[in-house]
Amino acid sequence: MTDINTVDRSKNSVVIATGDDFGMVKLFKYPCVTPKAKFNEYCGHSSHVTKVRFSANDENLVSTGGNDMTVFIWDTDINGPDGVFVKEWEADDKNPDDPSLEIKVDRSKAKLKAAEREEKKSKQIVSDD
Repeated sequence: MTDINTVDRSKNSVVIATGDDFGMVKLFKYPCVTPKAKFNEYCGHSSHVTKVRFSANDENLVSTGGNDMTVFIWDTDINGPDGVFVKEWEADDKNPDDPSLEIKVDRSKAKLKAAEREEKKSKQIVSDD
């Protein structure tokens, strides 16, 4: 039994994206060969994620929701000048070979769509009363 419903690897073989039962889209560095590997997590769906797929040029990641019946198109920086991963260390971190990973994903469109959905829902609730 697993909570992961879908997986896709970027075309440039740098990142793996997963979608899970909790509405989360996660990005892992590829290849992901260690248990409890570090990842970045993005929230947008209010229900399980049924599918994730990178676009042909890796500039976008598309995720589809189950019960929320939404499609998110996430902008990525996989092909950006800085690459997809930025190494960051905490000030007291003694091991620079174990960096935290930051995957740059523009969440502004997803936040805007979520706000639009919430506004639409609130208008429907008011009109139903």
